[in-house]
Amino acid sequence: MQIHIAIYYTTHYPGLGSNNSLQRGNYEVDSFEYEVNPDAEAARVAKIACDKLIRDNVNKVTLRKIIYNETNDITEKVRELYIKRK
Repeated sequence: MQIHIAIYYTTHYPGLGSNNSLQRGNYEVDSFEYEVNPDAEAARVAKIACDKLIRDNVNKVTLRKIIYNETNDITEKVRELYIKRK
């Protein structure tokens, strides 16, 4: 099963300012986990996408908003996953 995730973020350039950007795409989720708790599974998959975005970008990235299936805001759930990791 796939869901659509949109990641709104800001890239900071030292001495030059910042740039608002959007990355979106369809991502594969575990069907069983999605049926049990869709927000948690979407947040897990979104975190993986955010990790790749941060890793691929040389400059500092700030995540502003993360939405799946056009209407469900999971920004706070993804931020909680980053806090738990530390």
